[in-house]
Amino acid sequence: MKQLIILITAFVCCESALACSCKGITTTESYSQASKVFRARIESVDIVPAPKHLRDGRWPLPSGENPKSRVVQASFELLETYKGSPQLLDAVYTHRSVAACGLSIYDGSEYVFFADAEGVVDLCNGSRLVWPDSKENNELTKSLKLLMSQQLDNEETADPKAPEKPRK
Repeated sequence: MKQLIILITAFVCCESALACSCKGITTTESYSQASKVFRARIESVDIVPAPKHLRDGRWPLPSGENPKSRVVQASFELLETYKGSPQLLDAVYTHRSVAACGLSIYDGSEYVFFADAEGVVDLCNGSRLVWPDSKENNELTKSLKLLMSQQLDNEETADPKAPEKPRK
């Protein structure tokens, strides 16, 4: 009986350690894999049925009140863009459970999101909560601005119609 209680406690308390296992990903890898990279303040968080445009295998098709068919939807105020067009997103989406690599999202908090084209974010893609004036956030912001600048430089050199840069 004691072993059963320990086993049940382990499953309840350690849910996040059971299923989600992401390899460490660098900011550069997160940036290159994302369609949209941006900093935002969360305005509202809701648990909703998975929108039709997300039902491509990330979440099962709804069947009644199947809890797996519901996702976290967070609307946000865009604070800064580092890549792509996040202003075209209505919200970001993540799994409800940290065990499924869902990101814990809180009203009023700021995040840096590394989102796919549909606005899906999770623990594995590098999305994270940030504290506005923290050293970590300042370093992340510097890294993202550098990556954005390098991407712009690469796009300019790849575009034959782009004007030549003046030589010194």
